[in-house]
Amino acid sequence: MLGHHLDDQVETFFLRLLRGAGIEGLGAIPRRQELGAGLLARPLLDCARSDLEEYAAGHGLRYVQDPSNRDIAMDRNFLRAEVLPLLASRWPAYRQTVARARGHLAAASVALDEALGVPATVHSALGDPGLALGPLLTGSAEVAAIRLRAWLRSLGFRVPDRVALAEFLRQLRAAAADASPGLACGGWSLRRYREAVYLLPDFAAPPPQVPLALAPGERLVVPGVGAVTLQAAATGDLWLAPGEQLALRWRRGGERCRLPGRAGSRSLKTLLQELDVPPWWRDRVPLVCLGDELLAVGDLARCASERWRRADQPGDNRWKLSWERRASAGSD
Repeated sequence: MLGHHLDDQVETFFLRLLRGAGIEGLGAIPRRQELGAGLLARPLLDCARSDLEEYAAGHGLRYVQDPSNRDIAMDRNFLRAEVLPLLASRWPAYRQTVARARGHLAAASVALDEALGVPATVHSALGDPGLALGPLLTGSAEVAAIRLRAWLRSLGFRVPDRVALAEFLRQLRAAAADASPGLACGGWSLRRYREAVYLLPDFAAPPPQVPLALAPGERLVVPGVGAVTLQAAATGDLWLAPGEQLALRWRRGGERCRLPGRAGSRSLKTLLQELDVPPWWRDRVPLVCLGDELLAVGDLARCASERWRRADQPGDNRWKLSWERRASAGSD
């Protein structure tokens, strides 16, 4: 519970109005909102500051005055000390009137969100959540902005300011088909890839610079990549001789892979593009090798090799390869 009161609400309304806020911003301070698994509530929004001061004095309550509140170089303090008293001298009930208008705007914002709905979430080939370009390129830029804000809020992210969002939408609409406009806001970033915009993973670390050994039965957690596991499989999959172990490497250039049943090999760069792997993942895909032989590109593609057998043979040690792509908690 927070102690925001009616004067805070009115001050916030005027500050946002003077900054050119839209209908959502002019809704000012919400009375209730979700906060993680709980609820944030402001039960005093209908009470004026003078009412609270009178109550505190009448009940002998002690409270602290922030000395910075007297600094009228700050916009909120200037409104409080210079502008709003002038309004009160002409319109004594202005607080209640502004609060009523704020309520109408907040209700209109909610109704507009409900009418447009929250766009469906799509996912990249590696699981990044995103939003299809269609809702952002059709209709007016204002409606597109409302859709994008609603989608971000549905995922629990802070929405960007109006100017940054308008510029991002302008770039999306003006950019060539192969361009990748981006938008960063605090702890998250959006980037276009092909026919969607995706939330970039909050990678915990850069990709490894050296190969890492992966032994049968091992689960190897690699910061910024995820977890690669080689577990026993009853049938099929990868055959290894006793004592053999794999190496995980990362793209450096020049790697090639021949897919089973395909004629000729292709470059890793081309293969990753064909697999729709977003650019921000391409240097992080683990390349599974046995000696100098490239066996697999993560768990996305297998390269032709006698190590991948369709039928079991007596005495075979068979293993299943998996890759959990979890860069950090921010990319769940």
